Amino acid sequence: MSVKNLERRFDMCSYILEERITHYDNLMEEFNISKSTAIRDVRFISDYLLALETQPGCAGYIRVLDSAAQSSLIKLKQDDATVLMTLYKAISESDFETIVNEQKRIIVVLHKLMALHISPRQLKEVF
Repeated sequence: MSVKNLERRFDMCSYILEERITHYDNLMEEFNISKSTAIRDVRFISDYLLALETQPGCAGYIRVLDSAAQSSLIKLKQDDATVLMTLYKAISESDFETIVNEQKRIIVVLHKLMALHISPRQLKEVF
């Protein structure tokens, strides 16, 4: 997944939180994306970032669950995702200098992941 896609998904998450209830058509227009991309992005947001209720179909909707607002279920901030993408790229390219330079930020994000009980399998699916 590209940083651009990840950034769009975090922006979409903020949009959905602000609106509280929206429709796929609204997301398609707001983010200039196709319906299949909107569906994929909402699935990602629901799996990893925010508790959502979704109803498919032409009268379908996307609604933030009430518990999400109360328990702050946005699990990762955009900066955290950028750190993870940097780490992933550095590991795949054996760029150990970047890992050393970013180690404090990486450790903070990894601690967040552990506190949120995000498994390595879930994290792998993100990338």
